[in-house]
Amino acid sequence: MTELDLTILAIIARDGPMSAYDVRKVFARSLTSTWSSSTGSIYPSIRRLQKARHVAATTAKGARARKALRVTASGRGAVDAWLLHITAGVAGPTPNPIRTRMYFVGIVAPAKRSAIIRRATESTRAAIAAAEQARADRMAADEGDAVQHLASEGVLFELRARLEWLTWLEAQVRNLPSK
Repeated sequence: MTELDLTILAIIARDGPMSAYDVRKVFARSLTSTWSSSTGSIYPSIRRLQKARHVAATTAKGARARKALRVTASGRGAVDAWLLHITAGVAGPTPNPIRTRMYFVGIVAPAKRSAIIRRATESTRAAIAAAEQARADRMAADEGDAVQHLASEGVLFELRARLEWLTWLEAQVRNLPSK
């Protein structure tokens, strides 16, 4: 199973029973840009989870026949195993397009380097503001439990660390020769 499959399985375990559309809404609210709420990613994953018998679906009565997804006993075991399986690879650096761009600032003139780093700094500050607003909105709406709120603080820690690194980086590369 993929990381996406297991994340969806954990969402259903935490919030279910729920429809596939409800799972998509959880992904759509995420601040993580690599989480796609597209039907092309969510629905095939749910089908894989059903085929593996980690998720069962029952048709809910009502005007719209929606399938309520719930985690099976084997699915719960898979979630527990996934939560415990934290390797050095999982704990390693996360994809970061800002960091990737910074690998290449040495190929531009020093003035452009500073402009690139300033733009990355401004964008990171905007991302921090968006994350803080999302946190405030979740708290006001009383969405999630205390553990979810504490875990989501990781977004702010990560973004603030990036901001600190960008400040340091700008001072370091300002006077380096161009390639």
